Amino acid sequence: MKIDELQKIRNKNVAQQNELSYLEMRECSESLNSIEWISEVLEANGETVNSGILIRLSDTPEQGGLAWFGFHFLVSFMSLKF
Repeated sequence: MKIDELQKIRNKNVAQQNELSYLEMRECSESLNSIEWISEVLEANGETVNSGILIRLSDTPEQGGLAWFGFHFLVSFMSLKF
């Protein structure tokens, strides 16, 4: 199903709730992938925008003034097909 179809369902079952959450996260992640510096940071750290659904990206300055980037991907849904 598509996001708009799932959003119209008033009483969603668990599978529909999971599918809607996944689709919304994927849509948000895909919109972030168009931001050039995000793909540059990922590639500099051995990852790509195709590594999974990017759900968190954080930077923490080190004492030396350099930035440490951390990122988390949602990969467990990658094998599911909706």
